[in-house]
Amino acid sequence: MLQKIETTGIGKCSIHGDYEIKSISIDGKIVFSDVINICPECERIVMDVKKEKEKKLNLKKQNEKMLNNGVFKAYLNARIEDYKLETDITIVKKFAEYPQDKILVLYGKNGTGKTWLASALCIQFCGLYFTMYNLTNKAFDSPKAKNIVRKKCHTTPLLVIDEIGKQSITKAESNLFYDIINTRLGYELPTVLVSNLDKIQDFNNFVGLSIYDRLCQFGIYQELQHKSYRQRELFL
Repeated sequence: MLQKIETTGIGKCSIHGDYEIKSISIDGKIVFSDVINICPECERIVMDVKKEKEKKLNLKKQNEKMLNNGVFKAYLNARIEDYKLETDITIVKKFAEYPQDKILVLYGKNGTGKTWLASALCIQFCGLYFTMYNLTNKAFDSPKAKNIVRKKCHTTPLLVIDEIGKQSITKAESNLFYDIINTRLGYELPTVLVSNLDKIQDFNNFVGLSIYDRLCQFGIYQELQHKSYRQRELFL
């Protein structure tokens, strides 16, 4: 019958002092020993440093990816929980928890945090971020480019289209917009639409009857109407 013996001893660390050493031997042969390890506190510090390096590396990779996905550099640190302006954003928070087959419309005045919130959602779901201008410019650069843009917009986990209503769009651009929205609904993928139009009727009129019809079933609206944080900071 094998004989198992557990023994303890004291190790010494020049920084943290004494610590307990454990060893296990079976029939006189050591099968486990703490002797070869550093002290527990030193080991914890080394692991914390390693985790912090990994965290920074992962954040760097994420930031590079989100920049490539269209999020502006100024909003790479945007997080829903960090939104501190006056508006109650319960609607946005619920969307962030369960966004499937929904269209979130963020609308209201300048400087109310719409782009911040949209960027935070885009980062959370590793999605794509376009302004309407960039979307149409890239899509109509060439027939090949249009197919690439459509495919990306159709399948990304979450799509953000910002600055809706800032400029008029052509019939072809309107058709592309509808195709993207309708296809994503078919795939049950969430979309975020952002606009500085501060009246919901103006927004609905701009997107057109076909998209408005989809919004009646799948749309949820978050209005942001408090004073611009940019203007506020000028007078502090």
